[in-house]
Amino acid sequence: MAESEGDDLTIRLVAERLVEAHPQLEVDLVQRSVQTAHEELGYARLPTYLPTGRDGAKSQGPAAVRRAGGTNT
Repeated sequence: MAESEGDDLTIRLVAERLVEAHPQLEVDLVQRSVQTAHEELGYARLPTYLPTGRDGAKSQGPAAVRRAGGTNT
């Protein structure tokens, strides 16, 4: 289960957005999948030097994009 009310809210909002974007999926399946992913990734440690999105990689230049395995578009 989620550890806090904030986690519960985050899980609910993510599940709602996914259901909205993919109405063909079963709501219960989406909710359980988001819950499971949250539990599994809750212990993940992300290095602070990795860009979190395409804009972050762009701001660090083409070399950073290549190291991240992306393209500079």
